[in-house]
Amino acid sequence: MPRPEEKVLLVDDEPRVLAGLRRRLSERFHVITSESANDAIRVLEQDNKVGAILADMRMPDRDGVDLLNETERRWPEIRRLMLTGNTDQDTAIRAVNEGKVFRFFRKPCDADRLADALSDAIEEYRFATRSIKERQILEIRAQAGESARKAFLATMSHELLTPLNHVLGFSSMLELKLRQHNEPEALEYLRYIQGAGEALVRMVHRVLEIARFTSSDLRRELSILNIGLLVKEEVEKIRRKGEARRVTVSFQIAPHPVYIRANDYEFRSALCELLDNAVKFSENSGHV
Repeated sequence: MPRPEEKVLLVDDEPRVLAGLRRRLSERFHVITSESANDAIRVLEQDNKVGAILADMRMPDRDGVDLLNETERRWPEIRRLMLTGNTDQDTAIRAVNEGKVFRFFRKPCDADRLADALSDAIEEYRFATRSIKERQILEIRAQAGESARKAFLATMSHELLTPLNHVLGFSSMLELKLRQHNEPEALEYLRYIQGAGEALVRMVHRVLEIARFTSSDLRRELSILNIGLLVKEEVEKIRRKGEARRVTVSFQIAPHPVYIRANDYEFRSALCELLDNAVKFSENSGHV
């Protein structure tokens, strides 16, 4: 049976016990040893390949529970096993509760059972570290996606909106001159240019809004809104636009206030889109 790449750290203050465990386990695992809890911590700080730690309960500098407790706090992915000659049940309970041990063995223990438990511990370690790595990969991809999103927003804002605003600004100046010189045919062509420019600006704004709404760092603050008053305000705005197409817009408010909990900006944006489409796709002299 090939030995796993991950190492097993044995911690016991009795060299004879360490030598015996190492001899019995070395055929199946990469075994390293330590004769004190403090030395075991130094080993863990220097070796990132330890997948499981088997610690004796009673040691002169610190007991095994304290060691496993610190291991769980600093290296939670490492599986922790307890080995003790103490048959007291309270000791086992403390080891499980405080040290959060994976398994508990009493001396002398069956070598095959211990080896099987260590194999299970290594498998759990692999699963835990694989999940951490996968999460790190996802976080890196998310950060890359967020950077791309911000770059996209900057490009849309600067490379598209800026020249479009220039087109519309200069077309307004040109419109004044054409009116002064009474050139109706040129004015008609200019209106097509202005209409197309305004449509592009609206499209860019919508794309930017969608990109902002899907942002992970967007804080959506909710508040209590009077839906009747909100709709009335947006209807008044769209009514002026409808007049240009000879489309009338009417609104009936409920006799009593109706409240909703929503984000004011997002609700208004959605309502504006609905009303804008209603007016846009109504025939001349139609009614919304």
